[in-house]
Amino acid sequence: MSREIVVPFIAGDGVAQKIMKAYQTSGGLFRAIPRPPARVTCAGQELLAGEVAFKSTGSWLPPETLAAIKEHGVALKGR
Repeated sequence: MSREIVVPFIAGDGVAQKIMKAYQTSGGLFRAIPRPPARVTCAGQELLAGEVAFKSTGSWLPPETLAAIKEHGVALKGR
């Protein structure tokens, strides 16, 4: 039985978006886990906040973002 750890993240506005995208695709987002057990995988879940969220949803901090943070108990935030 395998288990997936989901790490929600908010890319941020401006250059932080590009940095977080590169970080996620390079696998750097999950390098903080030194040696996950063989049956554990990690995945990122991008959340909307700030200007990007406002342009997409009309809300600076959409309820879905808050719900995901509450569900997972954590979220990374780019500056």
